Amino acid sequence: MATTVNQSLLAILVALENSDQRLTEEQQKALHQMGQRLGTKPKKWSSHLEKLLTVFPEESHFLKSYHQASQALGQLPSEDIPNILPDEQEVKQIFPDAPVVKRAYFEGQADQSSQEICNFVSSVVKSPNPAETSQKLSLALRLAEYLKSLGHS
Repeated sequence: MATTVNQSLLAILVALENSDQRLTEEQQKALHQMGQRLGTKPKKWSSHLEKLLTVFPEESHFLKSYHQASQALGQLPSEDIPNILPDEQEVKQIFPDAPVVKRAYFEGQADQSSQEICNFVSSVVKSPNPAETSQKLSLALRLAEYLKSLGHS
């Protein structure tokens, strides 16, 4: 099964949340750049992701967690993925000074939830401390609980 943009982008946040290693300056910069690129060229998400993943060592906890999260998210039907996201109120608590930005949805383009996920991930990875911000979101816990409710382990 091919990995979707939503699975890949959310897997980054889960990996950041689960990573026990402090991000290097190079990794922080790569995350920030990916967030900026997602904001301007969201259709090139795969290219942005590849650039990001090259700054993490092959055996890093981050990459292992990223691949596990991708697999777990792959168990969810794409329409269920938004169910693990924090609601607008929770997002405002995490980003109190940031406006909630939503891209317009046009027929024939990416679906609205994909645009919102792209915006959401972009905001998190551009934050001053993306790992800490990801931990506040508890996406790993939300994903585990949602999979459990669906009967997945």
